[in-house]
Amino acid sequence: MLPNDVCMHPVFLPTLSYQRLQTIQLLSDEELYDKIHRTVPNKHSLQVLESFLIFNKHILKTNFYQPTKVALSFRLDPGFLPEVEYPKKPFAMFFVIGNEFRGFHIRFRDVARGGIRIVMSRNKEMYSINQRMLFDENYNLASTQSLKNKDIPEGGAKEGTADMMDWAALHARDRGAETWWKFFILVKIADALGGVPHDTYGMTSLSIRQYVLGIYKQLGLKEKEITKVQTGGPDGDLGSNEILLSSDKTIAIINGSGVLATPLDSIAKNSFVWRKSV
Repeated sequence: MLPNDVCMHPVFLPTLSYQRLQTIQLLSDEELYDKIHRTVPNKHSLQVLESFLIFNKHILKTNFYQPTKVALSFRLDPGFLPEVEYPKKPFAMFFVIGNEFRGFHIRFRDVARGGIRIVMSRNKEMYSINQRMLFDENYNLASTQSLKNKDIPEGGAKEGTADMMDWAALHARDRGAETWWKFFILVKIADALGGVPHDTYGMTSLSIRQYVLGIYKQLGLKEKEITKVQTGGPDGDLGSNEILLSSDKTIAIINGSGVLATPLDSIAKNSFVWRKSV
């Protein structure tokens, strides 16, 4: 038996965040901006606090207040992006922060599809560089994907290697996603998952090739007489396929792992054929 004066209901203690809200005067955006400019001692701290103010003002949705989560996620209104640097405004923009990763999801339509780009850094210096370039790379990839998807209902999106897409498909199937789990497939293991192997059929490479040939035809140019400097090369499927499929005079290739140039004559293609086959 419990004494009559013992309460049977659980006692909910307010969190520290809630207590701070009760004791600190809430300020409007204009008041916060004014206070920051009056009290911050240096330009670096001012830039950091102004960035927080812009970030908070443009949050549309977040899981910050969920009691259990494996990462922080924020959907942001992309209206704060400067039009000079980002002329095409995304439809949606998400920022995700985990213990060992951070990334963005950007799409240019409500319904959009694209791949996942995972950037691994081999040291702290490269991590610092990749961190600064992460959003721009994601934005440019999503924008390019939207152009590639121009003739289908879905717009372009990107999340910032193909193996992860296969994992996502299998994970969705294990969680009971009946038939639509295959939507994740980037078709790298098509035989097992039922996708169309785009790298086997060379769909992207061949379509880009036809686009290039169409430009040559429109301008009245012969491909074998064209002198070309190529950005993006043997490290990727598209760049290496472009080298193998083209018949122009490639005099320089600029790639992430190095630069190859020969101003006197075109680069011998047989070396790339050997590399593609190994």
